[in-house]
Amino acid sequence: MPTSQLIIRKCFIFTNAFPYGQAEAFLETEVVYLAKHFSKVIIIPYKQNSPYQRELPDNCTVMDPVMHNKARQVLSSIHHTKAIFLKELFTRGVLKSKKRIQNWITDLLITNVYLASKPLKAIKRAIKPNDVLYFYWGRDACNIIPFIDLPEAFKMIRFHGSDLWENLSDNYIPIRKRVLDKTDLTLFVSKAGMDYLKSLYPNINALLSRLGTNDHGLAKRSQDGIFRIVSCSYLVPVKRVSFILEVLNHLEEMSIEWTHIGDGPELEQLKEAVKGCRYPVHLTGNINQKELVSYYQSHEVDLFINLSSSEGIPVTIMEAISYNIPVVATNVGGVSEIVNHETGILVSANPSIEEVVTAIYKAKSTSFSPRNFWEGNYVSDTNYTKFLNQLRRDESTQTR
Repeated sequence: MPTSQLIIRKCFIFTNAFPYGQAEAFLETEVVYLAKHFSKVIIIPYKQNSPYQRELPDNCTVMDPVMHNKARQVLSSIHHTKAIFLKELFTRGVLKSKKRIQNWITDLLITNVYLASKPLKAIKRAIKPNDVLYFYWGRDACNIIPFIDLPEAFKMIRFHGSDLWENLSDNYIPIRKRVLDKTDLTLFVSKAGMDYLKSLYPNINALLSRLGTNDHGLAKRSQDGIFRIVSCSYLVPVKRVSFILEVLNHLEEMSIEWTHIGDGPELEQLKEAVKGCRYPVHLTGNINQKELVSYYQSHEVDLFINLSSSEGIPVTIMEAISYNIPVVATNVGGVSEIVNHETGILVSANPSIEEVVTAIYKAKSTSFSPRNFWEGNYVSDTNYTKFLNQLRRDESTQTR
């Protein structure tokens, strides 16, 4: 299909909350490239978790959040999904565990929230042949795919980390096979994630599509004998930020300073925990992308640390290595694809305090070249241009 025909296509992108709040920060870069590829990008957030809205390209619009539905509308739509979900209840061992039952109920309700929503009804009226439905996560919104009668739309899902690994959900994610059977393209931010899902569902059309970050220069290193460590994440248990604190409390032979960027449910608990620390601790709370860039440009940073128990490939690590900051991180998800002998030190998925302490001491005394690895693998312009070129080829193949 000629490029001129592709340019007039619309892209409907389903997000968790983007462009509201600070979550899904990595989409802020990608949407700029989507806006260049499509005549219009329509964003459908599940919820509005903040009055703050990110700046968007001129041809991007935002629909009302899906969660504006009334309960009776949601319940009235369950007949659309009842047969498929009920079949899984008795054929996939759902009743064997509390976790599986919770997954089943949650996905049933969320799927029907989407199916009953005004945004979806508007999309079904507005969609044209070969427009793209882009589900930015491999859970929740993409569950509508088996239930919407839109064969003319090109459907693709991007998988990250927490939405991918089925072992995190007691090896059961509701209706996943049915969703994937009707999906035209699955995107993966890591090779580990792609290989994992292909091992379970060999027939998927899979594409390794790495995320990327922009070039904002290099960070400064400390010159005063203090080793400055930064972490950046949402404060929830899976990120194990409290474990970072435990580790740092054992660095008795170093003068350190720790900054954590981000907030979340564990913020107040962390504020209490850091009281009385022998070293300076800075908890910035939530900051936007421009403020994050400004932080790295104006502060000395010697090490980035991520001890999460589950990841895809963290954009926070991409950002750190772009500033030439070495990394210590856990070997989970696709992290081993970005943390290596060039960029830092990889520790085990469930490390002891001693293992991480040893890694930090080693990182302090080792010369790394993280910026070089970033330039070869995680530059936004390179990765998103490659992704959209491949998308153009996939769209063309489908329409022949």
